Amino acid sequence: MDPNPIDGMTVELADAGQDFLEFDIRAGRIVDTRPFQAFAWNGKLVLNESIAIGDHIDLKFSEGPRTVLYPVIAIRPLAKVQIAPLDV
Repeated sequence: MDPNPIDGMTVELADAGQDFLEFDIRAGRIVDTRPFQAFAWNGKLVLNESIAIGDHIDLKFSEGPRTVLYPVIAIRPLAKVQIAPLDV
């Protein structure tokens, strides 16, 4: 299955000097932002049903929908998180 905003994906954005270059998206929401600005982007609802290279990401804000200015330049499956068992 191709990476998608529901099952999970990492998207890399074109670098125009902005403070955010990658979004991790799961269940239709941004769950992590790199390298900076997680406070501004994490939790935002992604309106795109699918995302391809060259697309712009549409997000839901309280003021209404907005489009990220920087196009997607790479897409990867979202890395699965491995949690080590605790030694207790």
